[in-house]
Parts: sequence; C-alpha cells; structure tokens
Amino acid sequence: MKNTAPKRVHTFTGIGAQGNPHHVHFDIDLSEKALLDLSRAHVDVIQVYVCAEDECSYYIRFYAKGREIMFCGSGVLAAAKIIFDASASQHQQKKWSFHLKQRVVQVSRVGGMHQMVAEADLPMKPAKKAALEALVGKKIRNALCLGGVSGYWLVELESACDVKSAHPNLNFMKRHGGPALIITSGASNSYKEDYVMRYFAPQFGSEEDAATGSANVYLMQYWQKILQKKYLAGRQLSKEGGLFYGKVFGHSVALRGRAEIAN
Repeated sequence: MKNTAPKRVHTFTGIGAQGNPHHVHFDIDLSEKALLDLSRAHVDVIQVYVCAEDECSYYIRFYAKGREIMFCGSGVLAAAKIIFDASASQHQQKKWSFHLKQRVVQVSRVGGMHQMVAEADLPMKPAKKAALEALVGKKIRNALCLGGVSGYWLVELESACDVKSAHPNLNFMKRHGGPALIITSGASNSYKEDYVMRYFAPQFGSEEDAATGSANVYLMQYWQKILQKKYLAGRQLSKEGGLFYGKVFGHSVALRGRAEIAN
C-alpha cells in the first residue's frame, strides 16, 4: 500500500465524539525531519508514518507539534482503519502487528470497530494528593504515578462534573515538566459509559488532547479493578470528545474504537 497524499482519519469517534484527527502517510520517502516539520505546520493533526515490514506487520511512528510520540493509540487505530479498508475486498488476513518505537501492538477489526491489544506495562505507585489537588484545583479521591517523569499522573476526582469543570494549572506543568496528567472519575447518570476522563500534557506540546488511546489503556486497567466489570466503556470530555471500549486480561488491554476517513 502506498499513498502520495496523506489520508485524514479521525479515531475514537461516536455520538458526541469527533475523536482525534490524523494524517496517515503510507510507504513514502519522508525523513524524520520532514515529519517533524509537517507536525509543526499542522499543529491540529497528528502525523502518522506507516511502512510495511512484511505481509503481517508494519513499522509505525507518530509526530505532533514538533515532537515524536512514543505511544499513540489513536494513531494506531487511524493506520488500522486504512489497512483494513484496503484489505477488505482482497480477502487478506484479519490481524496485523504494529511495531512502535518501544512496543509491539496487535491490531484487528471487531464488528464495526478497530481494536489494538497493548500491554499496560507502567507500574502504578501512590502519589501525594496535596500537591496534585493544588495542580488540578479539585478534591482528589485517589492519585497514582505511572512510570515516573515520562509517564502519567492518574488522578481520580469526586465526580464527572469535577472532571468536566477542572482547569489544571497548565502553565505550572509547562514550566516544571514532569508526567502528563490524566483526570478521571466514574461516570454519572448523564453518561452511558463507565468512566470519564481528560488528558493534559502542555510540557509535551499538547495542552489538552482530544482522544487519548494510550491513556485509556491504563484507565481500563484502573477502572476494571474498581468496578470488577469484564467490559468497560470510557468517554473523554475534551472539546472534541472521544469514546473508548475495552476489555482487560492480565496486564494487557484490548482497546476498541471507531475510526472515520474524512472527505
């Protein structure tokens, strides 16, 4: 598969969810510098570079706002959407391996959704609530640190209303660096999903992400332990919105979402 012009794909879409936008480039001769330059020129779109390694696996990289992203779940689904649509009429295989820079994920199509299976491999350790309450500006029910400085703060708030109305101190995060911030709570009666969340990483160029697949890999694991449910659904309360579906088995998560190619 090769395309001279990138395809625009939105992932984790659904009712009330526009998802995350991507430009997907297949098997074209673009240097890393060119991809970084594209990500600076198109700051509202994640650049996804995909190259076939063999019949059943692909090499994949992600770039946004002048930075390379190590793990971009929405980008994985964007590439999977194009590959599966292209293979549907050719009766090719139904599963592929995607080789990211630091991990391998398996992708497949389940019903009308695309699915990736990824390991939730970052250790979860308790974090100090007081400092994070000052950062988030809301009362915290639970706080964890996932993976240290290059990982995430996972902060559970008291309610979905608190998640929606929160205004974290992004200037502080930008100045001082540290982990990205995930805020979450169980969903209220206003939502059909099991939990809600938002994602902030101004220190990495993303003040608030639209629909964050990588964060929901860990949130699925977190909420499965609390809710003791086999299948889970989450909603990202960003301006654009995102919808996530998944199942946890051991240390791995099968994360599903819808993907749409823009006209």
